[in-house]
Amino acid sequence: MPTSSAKDDPRFRKAVRKIIENTTITVPDAMKCADFTSDEIKNKSLNQRIRRAAAAARGGQKPSSIAVDPSMMSSVSTVTATPPLKTKLKAKKVRHSSAAAQQMRKNKVVDRERKKQATKYATQLYADSQMPGEKTLSAREVQEIVVKKLGVSVPQRTIQRHFAEGRVGTSPKKTGPKGNFDDETVLKLSNAMESYIQIQQLNGGSGDVTFKKLEKLLKQCTAKKKECDCAWLLRRLLEESGVDINAGRSNNAEQRRIMWTTYYNLKSWFDNWEKDLLELGFAKKVEGKTVIPEDQLARILNVDETCLVMDGSKTQRGGRPAVVFTSNSLPDLGKATIKSSTATTMITGSTAAGEAIPPHFQFPTAAKSDERERIRSEVDRFTVKVKGKFGCAEEKEWPCTIAMNEKGGMDEKEFMDYFFNSLVPLYEDAADVPGKRVMVKVDSGPGRLNPTLLSRARDIGFYIYPGVPNTTAVTQETDQNYGPFKTQFVVNLKELSDIRISKGLTSLPPHIVPLFVFGGIDPDTGHELETSAFEVGFAPDQNKRVWIKCGAAPLSRTPLDNHHQVRRELGDEDDKFNLKMRHIQSSNDLSIHFLNVNGFDGSAFKVQIKEKAKPKRITVPHGQERIDAISTASTHGKLFHATGGTHLTSDDIFIATEKKVREGEISTLTKKKEKFMQMQSVETDANELLERGPPYKLPELKAILKYHQVKGCSSFNKAAAEAKLQEIVGRGTHAPDYGDWTDADEQKLLTLTTKPITLGDTSLGRLRTVKRMELHAAINHMSKEEREDLRNKMNAADDMDVDVDVEPASIVPILPNLARESTPPTSAAQLFPDEMSDGEDDGIQVEAV
Repeated sequence: MPTSSAKDDPRFRKAVRKIIENTTITVPDAMKCADFTSDEIKNKSLNQRIRRAAAAARGGQKPSSIAVDPSMMSSVSTVTATPPLKTKLKAKKVRHSSAAAQQMRKNKVVDRERKKQATKYATQLYADSQMPGEKTLSAREVQEIVVKKLGVSVPQRTIQRHFAEGRVGTSPKKTGPKGNFDDETVLKLSNAMESYIQIQQLNGGSGDVTFKKLEKLLKQCTAKKKECDCAWLLRRLLEESGVDINAGRSNNAEQRRIMWTTYYNLKSWFDNWEKDLLELGFAKKVEGKTVIPEDQLARILNVDETCLVMDGSKTQRGGRPAVVFTSNSLPDLGKATIKSSTATTMITGSTAAGEAIPPHFQFPTAAKSDERERIRSEVDRFTVKVKGKFGCAEEKEWPCTIAMNEKGGMDEKEFMDYFFNSLVPLYEDAADVPGKRVMVKVDSGPGRLNPTLLSRARDIGFYIYPGVPNTTAVTQETDQNYGPFKTQFVVNLKELSDIRISKGLTSLPPHIVPLFVFGGIDPDTGHELETSAFEVGFAPDQNKRVWIKCGAAPLSRTPLDNHHQVRRELGDEDDKFNLKMRHIQSSNDLSIHFLNVNGFDGSAFKVQIKEKAKPKRITVPHGQERIDAISTASTHGKLFHATGGTHLTSDDIFIATEKKVREGEISTLTKKKEKFMQMQSVETDANELLERGPPYKLPELKAILKYHQVKGCSSFNKAAAEAKLQEIVGRGTHAPDYGDWTDADEQKLLTLTTKPITLGDTSLGRLRTVKRMELHAAINHMSKEEREDLRNKMNAADDMDVDVDVEPASIVPILPNLARESTPPTSAAQLFPDEMSDGEDDGIQVEAV
């Protein structure tokens, strides 16, 4: 129907009037009411003209060519034609999250690429069909073929137009106005920004790459060029590189964790771990590969502690929170929870064979002595026994262990008690011989470097092995177990909290912590927690998965391929990933050069991938340099620098600890000798002055007062010195004894400074000496059967390599470092305190010799 005749058609005006009177009616329905034919109703052009005319009339704009006759107005009741309410309901604008917006950009890029490929294929197929001798295909047939093969519908007119214009096999032309920058400039800007984002991520600075910061950098880069909307340009650049760039919230991580979790550090640790496994008999070489036998996997375990907090107002179970529907017109009071400040420490773990270590609970107590500590008997009713074979002939059921201290946490004493009371009994066959040893992987927590713990553990065949400092998220197996465990723990906590609130119980007693760990029935409410958080987190299959993920046993070195958490540096390895990093750096350099040459400020996006720093040199085992480095280590990080990663029960650790103790004794004896020699000279001068008698000069008065060991006498003036001397003479007291220096002291100092330190001089050597003495004493009280059994064991030991407590002659003698100031020895000296920090900023890399 022509435009002019349509406007004069009464049906046209009737359809418009229907739409004005009834806001809910559709245009086709209005046309149907106005007696349009079916073909006319399907006419999209006519539909659109009626829609525009109705919109203009409804908005108060009278169409110039439409005259509505009042006599033709419908007589329908006003009830059915009531205009909309005056209140305007404004739809709330829904904003996409940054991740969703970037994903939409990615989808748009992928969709555009698919359309390009489909257009190229369709036009080529259409052109080929037009060749002589080929079956001619229509544009419609080509369209259907492309839909079936590629799932993209290319318009028939587009196919025909490309063929007519000679653009066969080319992409569609871009729509829209011409921008301020040409395609090549946009590409270089996109490459510069994309490589900037990638390099910042490689350097551990991805948390600072926000939309606002990128917009600021883009504004700086384009400041010399034409004015442009940087926010719009940034969205376009993100769209250009959308396939390779993700968006979302940054995961916060400690700076020291980012600095330590490097490929080079982990590789160094795995190299030493493999060497120690072979030397100690946990593994063997099979066809050039290091293989850990199944029976030895059960003797390699990892333990770690975690804090269990019963505060329902703060705990998060992970995952996406459940959606809650509320009314805007009513108060939203939130969800009721039980808040408790009680925190309990749980320490557990697993073996590489998949067996779960029985948990140990450390409860807080206000008791000031062991005698006043009380553990409610209800705790036992909530704990369960854990099955495991470990180092026994048959599988057994092992109970949980419980202890208490002031803060409910692990310290040096509690960790040692846990080690010998909870871990050691699991391996009743443990001995310091190949095949019977036990390897315990730990983190850098308190009590790990207690010399008493290390010597006792080594003596019975337990070797304590720390990981790379601040890398527990990658290298500690139990850290992986605690993820699903904590999730289910919080689910159980919230479930029981809701039940207790509904019953009028608003508190959670500390002794029911094991109920959330193992599940069970709450005696106060009768509610049963059916799911055990411990079984969720420490099931055998789950344990094996986390050991494979951490790559220590079986020895797969899996974390070295974890590019999401392990920081890479240029030159840390000759592999494909280094080649990729060099490609990214080259892309950044070339893009920046192009931008600078073409009048942009390319320095805004200029960034350099961190290269592997010149590594610190790992010292040679058993050498003086290595022992010196270990003995001066004040953090776990410096210990790692000195060794590159090794077990804490190695000979070098014991000798270094003894070296530090000996240096402290030397310092004490040297100060004592110096004081004695000095006071002898002072005594001689003072006695001569006292025999001569007054008057005394000020230096002479000070010499006499120094002999009497008067504090602060060096700052006295003459009047004060004379008054103090008169006071001493008036009392008639003799000068205090300043001690003596005997031949025995001289001999002891000489021995300490000249005798090399051997393993027999360490805490481990002294422990073994005491045990030998106890064995000799016990022989006299043994029965014949016991002596025969001992004799058989001694005969069997003759066939083994016995660990001697004296260093081989080829090893450099270890002597104290007399040039270094040492602290006095203590009864329980250790390399460095438990409250140390591993957050040093000095060199992180290490280099093997």
